[in-house]
Amino acid sequence: MDTGFVDLDILITRIRHPQSKVYFLDAVKAYKAGALRGALTSAWVALVYDLIAKYRELSAMGDAAATAFLQAWDNATVTGDIPKLLQLEGGILEDATANTQVVNRIARTHLERLREDRHLCAHPAFSAEADLFAPSPELVRLHLVNAVDLVLSQEPLQGKAIFELYDIDVQSPGFPTEYARILDYVDQRYLARVRAQNVRNFGTVLAKSILKGVPAQWEPLHRKIIPSLVAVRERAAEAWPDISLAIVRLIDNLEPANRPRAIAFIAAFPDFWPQLQEPTRTALQATIDNADPAALADYRILAGVTVPQFRAALLPLIAGLNRENLVAAIASQPLADLWLWIGVEKGPR
Repeated sequence: MDTGFVDLDILITRIRHPQSKVYFLDAVKAYKAGALRGALTSAWVALVYDLIAKYRELSAMGDAAATAFLQAWDNATVTGDIPKLLQLEGGILEDATANTQVVNRIARTHLERLREDRHLCAHPAFSAEADLFAPSPELVRLHLVNAVDLVLSQEPLQGKAIFELYDIDVQSPGFPTEYARILDYVDQRYLARVRAQNVRNFGTVLAKSILKGVPAQWEPLHRKIIPSLVAVRERAAEAWPDISLAIVRLIDNLEPANRPRAIAFIAAFPDFWPQLQEPTRTALQATIDNADPAALADYRILAGVTVPQFRAALLPLIAGLNRENLVAAIASQPLADLWLWIGVEKGPR
């Protein structure tokens, strides 16, 4: 973008937070009056204020990193601890990148230049006595545009806190259980306000839970985890190609003990079957072909009966289950819907 063609008055209208807009307006007024050092100083103040405002929004959504920073900030404010406030201000860009992830690494590079130039303007110690820092109008204008483009106009998006929030939420009684409601809930609560990179990581974590059983506390929650991953596929379509590649790599490199999980995963997401390597498809098919009804330990494998490639081999396996195994399989949480289909196929015993 050529910042020389950006109308600063229009730029102000893009700022989300009303008080941030007031602070930034001081920077614009100073710029128009030719007080360029004052403009940079005011721009930095507006930026820090806006980051704090974003932290308060994230804290209200349960972001622990934002809450921890705000506690330190508010405590220092109440006690008048100026050195602590200066320390927190000096580290806010690093915190916003590494902890809350409100700022990405490229944006941080640009914003650190604003901070450095602000120091040259506001602190004599940062420049030689005879060399008064005189920023050019073009440099100041660039910093003003970057501050709005990279922070002040942006909605606060959750970073890695999404995983902690989802972990607690999915185990709670407040998490929906109806399939369609889970899709809407995950979309609105987790996907709508999360950075694209974290959406990709979120989808991969959900898939890893289904395929590897980690974290362990999600094991009984497949009927929530699978629709959550479907929500990622359907409501965050732009991230799904990258997630799909990660999932294919997971399945292709899966330990033999987890192959029944992969078969159940293919039953829920059949589009992955043609994407797998041929040796992987061979191993999964052989896992079914060689399964012994009397020694069957992981009933997830039976979910594959809904997959055309697996059905012919799984129907005899299901027919060979004794009453005890059949009861155990029906009681298996991931197969609750499967047995409605099996009952139609097998008829009464």
